[in-house]
Amino acid sequence: MPDPIEAPTLIDIAAREGLSIMEVQVLQLTGEGHQAKTIASVLYKSTRTIEAARRRILQKLNAQSLAHAVLIACRKGLIK
Repeated sequence: MPDPIEAPTLIDIAAREGLSIMEVQVLQLTGEGHQAKTIASVLYKSTRTIEAARRRILQKLNAQSLAHAVLIACRKGLIK
């Protein structure tokens, strides 16, 4: 019997889009309405690290704003 085809994992999708797992987490939490300070606390990172991740996300997804990045990520199945 042939091997079943596995659905791509979040890691696969993130890698295809050039995003790190942390960047996907930042996108998810941003989409939930959290501020950089809260995200930093949740992920045990500095606020500056989160702000830098957000800038990289905008570049990698070619997004005009964080809201646009969240929309793109939702459409690509990166976040819910």
